[in-house]
Amino acid sequence: MRSVVMARLHRVCTQCQQGLSNPPKVPAIPWSTPTKPWSRLPLEFAGAMQGQSFLIQVDAFSKWIDVEDKRSSYSANTVVRCRNWFATHRLPDEVVTDNIPGFRASKFTILQSNSVKNTPIYTTQPPMDRLKGQFRP
Repeated sequence: MRSVVMARLHRVCTQCQQGLSNPPKVPAIPWSTPTKPWSRLPLEFAGAMQGQSFLIQVDAFSKWIDVEDKRSSYSANTVVRCRNWFATHRLPDEVVTDNIPGFRASKFTILQSNSVKNTPIYTTQPPMDRLKGQFRP
């Protein structure tokens, strides 16, 4: 009887499930398809690869990719890169980030001050993973 109760507890215990070597997969929630360029813009830091980090942005409509070499993920550097992109293209309607400190810091107010919606996602799946397989070489 005790083993049955323990097995049931183990199945419903969140901490127990997180400790499994192969936890259950959570299905990705698909994004709606944007209707115009620069309406939704995922931003993400990648690296460090061979000592370098990168700030990546992808236009969700056209799949246009911009990559900037980054020395750090500090928000001041991120704001400069974003200002350059926004000046080159236009302000996006929405920016999707993975909620790391570089996107949450008080200096990263460029979005608020320009009425751009900031959508932080709280997941282990980065925004770029949702776009895998949609790029053409």
